[in-house]
Amino acid sequence: MRIRNLWCGGWMFALGLLAPPLEATELQPGLVLGDDRVWLMADTGGVACVSVDDGRELWFARDIALPVSVADGQLLAVRDADNAGLAYAWVDADSGKRLAAGSVDLPDSVRALIDERLGESFAIDATASGFDWHYRRAEVRGTPPSEDESVAKRADAVDMRGAFEIDWEQRALIEAEFDATKAPRRAVEIGTPNPSGPRTFRSQSDAFRLISERQDGRYRWTISSAEGQTLGTINSDYSYRPFEVVAGRLLFVTPLAMRRSGTDVDLSMPSLVAYDLASGERVWQRELRDTRYRGPYPP
Repeated sequence: MRIRNLWCGGWMFALGLLAPPLEATELQPGLVLGDDRVWLMADTGGVACVSVDDGRELWFARDIALPVSVADGQLLAVRDADNAGLAYAWVDADSGKRLAAGSVDLPDSVRALIDERLGESFAIDATASGFDWHYRRAEVRGTPPSEDESVAKRADAVDMRGAFEIDWEQRALIEAEFDATKAPRRAVEIGTPNPSGPRTFRSQSDAFRLISERQDGRYRWTISSAEGQTLGTINSDYSYRPFEVVAGRLLFVTPLAMRRSGTDVDLSMPSLVAYDLASGERVWQRELRDTRYRGPYPP
């Protein structure tokens, strides 16, 4: 990572920013995988630490909202603090006990939202040494403002980005310059897409491969190591989902699904699912907090 001469203590302080390598992989924002655990946004709010093996909840913390990254036995999470700057906390990754908390300022026009709102969102993307943030607010027309939506409707459009480096030793966030020229993330699909034949995808960590083949309206997934060793197969309703393999479990998130049967609507919320690669069977499933703004659901 690049060391910058930052506002507290010059270069001697900057040397403390050399963080240990990340011990976890981000499956998606707000869902971090470790070697045998998952830290996720609980559907009821708060953050839960869950066993990869059986989905058992190891601990739950109500006072944090979004897991960002894990290193050196610590979890960095964002707190939901009425959008006053960016509030954060460090907790013990094994127990959930709070170790430290604080907040950092954001530009006046930026709100650190956990949940999207009409025309407004705040997203966090973990990097090797910290995280980037992206705030967007669009002008929304055609409907009268409600109490929750009036700020987004009446304010000017905004599209801003920024970054923070993580000081794991001091448990602090250090404002950094957002690098708009950095190389984009590696494409998840390997090779040229083939709508009628097998397609190959890489895992979030790039350590595993998924070959997807359409069969009788569903898909057969073959999971292997990056070196080509087959680990197992499952049948799926999806051609592909971002995935990772942890301790013999295939992990991915199912999207929100809505099915109507007569006058009834069956709503399936986004869920983290775990399949045993040895048997190809799903062993557990857990609903996640849905932070997307989707508007009112049909009656």
